[in-house]
Amino acid sequence: MFPSLKSSQIGGLHCLRTRLRFTFSGKGTKLYSQASTHKKATFESNTLVYNLSNYQSSFPQDKALNKDITTLKQLLQNRHEPQVFKVAVLYESAKVRRNSKIVEVLLADPLASNNQVWFERIRKRHGLARFFFGEYAKDLVDEDDLEYRIPSPILSGLYRNTFKREAPDVANDLIIEEYENAAQLEKAVDECTYVVYVTPQFNYVTTSLPSSIKDRLLLQVIDNTEYSPVSTESSPLSIEDGIQTHLIKINSNLAYNGIVQFIQRDVHAADEYIESMTKSNVYELFKFVDHFSRTDNLTSWYLAKIIQTISSKIKRANTVISEGSDVVKSEIENFGQMVNSELQYEFIPETTNYVQKKLSWWKLYYKNDNVEYDLKDFLNNQFMNKAIENYNFLRGKILSTDEVVENPLLELKNEVINRRVSSEVQPEVYSVLSKAFVYYQLPISVIAALSYQFFDFSGNACIALCSLGWILGFNQVSRDWINFMNKWMNQLFEEVRVTVGSKCIDNGLMKESNEQVIRIENENSIRQKILRDIERKLPAGINKL
Repeated sequence: MFPSLKSSQIGGLHCLRTRLRFTFSGKGTKLYSQASTHKKATFESNTLVYNLSNYQSSFPQDKALNKDITTLKQLLQNRHEPQVFKVAVLYESAKVRRNSKIVEVLLADPLASNNQVWFERIRKRHGLARFFFGEYAKDLVDEDDLEYRIPSPILSGLYRNTFKREAPDVANDLIIEEYENAAQLEKAVDECTYVVYVTPQFNYVTTSLPSSIKDRLLLQVIDNTEYSPVSTESSPLSIEDGIQTHLIKINSNLAYNGIVQFIQRDVHAADEYIESMTKSNVYELFKFVDHFSRTDNLTSWYLAKIIQTISSKIKRANTVISEGSDVVKSEIENFGQMVNSELQYEFIPETTNYVQKKLSWWKLYYKNDNVEYDLKDFLNNQFMNKAIENYNFLRGKILSTDEVVENPLLELKNEVINRRVSSEVQPEVYSVLSKAFVYYQLPISVIAALSYQFFDFSGNACIALCSLGWILGFNQVSRDWINFMNKWMNQLFEEVRVTVGSKCIDNGLMKESNEQVIRIENENSIRQKILRDIERKLPAGINKL
């Protein structure tokens, strides 16, 4: 049986219901092992669960939304059976965790006998911990004080104070786990049914928390020693419909001090205890936890989130269909103008200037093998970089994806650098140098030497003849190299124009933009139909908030 209450308990304080207790195990949203007389919901074509599953199979790319749908389906399928909900209490920082007493206040049961034994262990713990319901035993507590099994009423669906509200048909237990690091919680947030965010001041959580945590954020608690609204056991819980993340202001330290005083001094501190609980507004927090420990209320919250998310996707799609197409076409036109401008006024003159100055014909003699590497380095740094970057951005925007997309300009750049420079330019270097040497420089030099040796030509005449051969060779190198590079560059510039006009714009961005509009229209139609089906198939007791 649950520990008996003190004989000196004060009238009007927490009322504990004496139902039979049962044991449980679980992580996140799980089933109790006890049998249920209700059949689970099935995947029939006319059920809410089927429509939710239909959305998941139709839009597997909506990963965050599909995780919420999975949780909602579990709630719906097991709504007639006891479940265990994991509540993550996330502190804004380590300092907030040290100053806040929200967990101690939630778990405390000052009216029960022998509660001070396990409460003392909780209040003196050194780090973050995990709490679940059960009979307290010292040897069952984790050695590192990371996990506690305690008979706290807030954790038990059978003993939780309902504050004179009708008891739920299904009693759900809670597991409360503390976190002080959003990155740490982000790894485990899928296991949590909802998140309570504790801050010392009001914060716009959208600016500080990861999206996966914001998605499960049910309550933000402002916990400080400043004024808090007054709440009593009989005051109604104020919950505004249509709100996904609720807000409660409390003073947990005030309530904590009252609880400690009552445990230590018993009825002699009754007035201080009642006053601290009332002025700290923790009754509002207790009622909130009780409200959302009920399956129907939690199901309604998840359902409202899902409906709102799907509706937002439909609205964004309608905006894209009605306005986005013209905007994208305008951006594509601007992209074409920008690329042509970069080609005409940057890439062509810079490439021409580089070849004329850095790869002039006479430098081939000492650069030789390095011509390939110098040209590759230049193209790697200067080959239409703005156009490549803008194409990636615009195509990613059209396709609504952050994934790496195909880029015809980048493919052309890689093709030129990795293959064509090596297979076309570098062999031409060897060719023009070899031809000049074989056709002019070597034979005329040999003739000059033979003339001096055998035909009594003067030294000056032979030197002049040899020089003529080398000059003719240089002239041949100059003419062939300039003609080749001009032809090679003009061909490259023309390929860039064709790639931009045909592959990037006509058969790329414009085609994909039109296909994207058609795809969005089809997806939007499916979403609208599924949303209508979801809203029509709400089980009794479940609403859209």
